[in-house]
Order: sequence, then C-alpha cells, then structure tokens
Amino acid sequence: MGHADYLRNGDYKRCNKCSEEKPLIEFYKLKHGAKGVFGQCIVCHNKRAKELRDLKPKETHSKKAKNYLDNNPEARERARQRSRDWRKNNLSYDAFRASMRRQAVKQATPLWVNFDEIQMIYKKANFFGFEVDHVVPIRSKIVCGLNVPANMQLLHKSLNSSKGNRHWPDMPERSI
Repeated sequence: MGHADYLRNGDYKRCNKCSEEKPLIEFYKLKHGAKGVFGQCIVCHNKRAKELRDLKPKETHSKKAKNYLDNNPEARERARQRSRDWRKNNLSYDAFRASMRRQAVKQATPLWVNFDEIQMIYKKANFFGFEVDHVVPIRSKIVCGLNVPANMQLLHKSLNSSKGNRHWPDMPERSI
C-alpha cells in the first residue's frame, strides 16, 4: 500500500514530538517507517532541522579551505599546479566553455547596442584592474540579461566570482 493509499483511507498518526494526531499527509515519507512515514510531523521535523542548522558553525567548507591555503603556501602552490595540469589536459573542454560563453554574449547583445560604449567599459576595467560584471547575468537558469552598458558594472575579481550568476537586484523570490 503506497503513501497515496493511506491518504485515501484517512489514516492518522501521532507525532513523536508534539504528540498531536495528524493525517499521514502531514508526515514525510519513509519507506521503512511505521505506516511508511517519519515519526515526527513535517512541522516538528523542520523545526528540529532548523535548530540543528543554527547550532552548526557558520564557517563553510570553502572558507576552511581558503584559510588552509592562505596559511600553507606549499599547499596553495600544489593546488595551482593541479589546476594548471587539469587545464592542459582538458583543452577541448576549456575551448567548449569559451565557445558557449561567446555564443551566449552574442545572443544577449541587441542590434541597437552602442559597441563603442561597451568597448570603453572594458578598457576602463582593464585600466583599473577590474572585471566587467553583468548585473543581471547573461547565463542563468532563471533569467537572461542583456549585453548592454546599462547592465554592466566594474567589480573586483573576487567580488565578481563570488557573486556568480545567482544574485541580482530585483531578483524574484524562489518558491520551494
């Protein structure tokens, strides 16, 4: 009998945490659990998960790795060498990614754009040691920004790479 069959039968279960009796739809599925669901209701389960997340230190794995590499120059050099070796052994993949990027930029550039203005922005970025960032990303799963001066800004390389293509002003809220 599947999860949907229990729902049709109107079966209930008591939550181990809040002790309320609730319909099975209010429990996460668990193949080997009693009645095919978790012992805690979804509300209690999520509340507990949030408490556990809040207890964990905020330092992420990438921050730990960065700290390790900052404090160990020989490890940083080994990592750089691995990266160089990978690029040398995967030139075709690198060329493919560059080609896809060029194609995306070309597709995002309207016919009416002022190319002299865009070229000036890139020259300024090069002169000041910055990168040109597209405020609304050109390549993203959610949106496609335009390759126009109004969508460009100069950012330091570390800021631009940390921003990625996941955040922009007026970004719609993602519903889960």
